[in-house]
Amino acid sequence: DMLQPWTTVAILFSSFLCTFGAPNFLARHDPSAAQRIALLARTEAGRAELHSHLSSLVENTGEAAEQQKEQGEGFAIAFVPANSTVYDPDESTTFKVVPHQAFMLGYADNTHLKGFQGKDVVQLGDYYSFADFGAITDCNSPDFNDVDGIVGFGMPSPKPAAPPPSSSIMPGMSPQGAPPADLPMPLLFALTAPGKDDANDNKVQRRAFSFFSTDKNAELHLGGYDPEAIDGQLFLTPSISTHDYSVVAVSLKYGDEELLDFKPENPRLRYMPAIMDSGTSCLVIPDSNLNGLLGASPWAKWKGIVGEVNKPKVKESFHINIAGRVFDIPYETWYLS
Repeated sequence: DMLQPWTTVAILFSSFLCTFGAPNFLARHDPSAAQRIALLARTEAGRAELHSHLSSLVENTGEAAEQQKEQGEGFAIAFVPANSTVYDPDESTTFKVVPHQAFMLGYADNTHLKGFQGKDVVQLGDYYSFADFGAITDCNSPDFNDVDGIVGFGMPSPKPAAPPPSSSIMPGMSPQGAPPADLPMPLLFALTAPGKDDANDNKVQRRAFSFFSTDKNAELHLGGYDPEAIDGQLFLTPSISTHDYSVVAVSLKYGDEELLDFKPENPRLRYMPAIMDSGTSCLVIPDSNLNGLLGASPWAKWKGIVGEVNKPKVKESFHINIAGRVFDIPYETWYLS
């Protein structure tokens, strides 16, 4: 059965169509595009203009229905690798190792992943491609229990001119003269790369995806989205960055209390870029006035309302305005006991 999510946010960047989770503020972005969206988001006519423009970029509903018809319907808990279905390169006749591409990654929740890059035919649903991927050999997080792998749908990161002094890539793995270690392109890009298909490729024709999730179930759509999977009308808003799914946030309230106290009078400047990140478990709020953009730190203002952050004395919902549409995050959803 199709899932019925309580909200759906679509982000369009070029031919991308995606749905996302919680926003992280202060993304790299295109200021001129963001300022125009911030201005239009403040009036009903402006919001209609935004929707009218973006709706033309969404696939035809009837066409999508026909295609669907053709296709058919620091942790207390240990990570237990035996609970996952592991990839065995010895069982593949097409597997190749990508030289000098070992990696070690760390995340804010204390998750650590270590491994190397390989190349093989990677299949997702009816689509597959001969693609680079990260083969994880060591992991410490119980979040990976019963998980067979991570599917990459993020935007490719810009390549730095030189690796930083404290690179997350394992030191000493790239000999002198070898290319620096780097992470593979997200799987979505391999599945939609230009060029003709061969025996190892059956690619998605449109670089677009959407996903829907609850606490216990989820589904992924490739090439667009199925209108039958959602209640109500899909909300569309542009992405304002080429390296992450960044949107224009014009307001963030906790209950009735506004946390983003913008100082500029010009409505074009009264916004903050926010990254929509399905992989984060946190709503990341700035803890400064952002060089005078805000009257005060939103984090300090929120902390003054709730008192002890681990045991809030005021239990309210967050209300975030993204390009003119307000989305509610109930207390029982954002507060993890």
